[in-house]
Amino acid sequence: FSNTTGVVYTSSTVRPGSESVGLTRVEKKNLIAQKNLIPQPVTTVDAFLQAHSIDRAHFVSIDTEGEDPLVLKGMGQALADHRVDVVEFEFNRKWKAVMQNS
Repeated sequence: FSNTTGVVYTSSTVRPGSESVGLTRVEKKNLIAQKNLIPQPVTTVDAFLQAHSIDRAHFVSIDTEGEDPLVLKGMGQALADHRVDVVEFEFNRKWKAVMQNS
């Protein structure tokens, strides 16, 4: 989930012998220089709830490695309408930079 719907391009951070797998967001300005880009569909929580006719979410857990504010922005309508009972997320020093760039 994010604050927009569409497609983002990521490059895999997987290395041979690695035990952790993750994706790193690729900024638009760096698309040409990147190799092995992986298109990933993204949507907002608001759009997901609407698309699946979900009236209420009882529990939403967000763990997006510092991008949590974007997911919260993407569920703004559900939060305003009190359609989410509990939201769990990580709050850390990255929030300020993420909020300024979104």
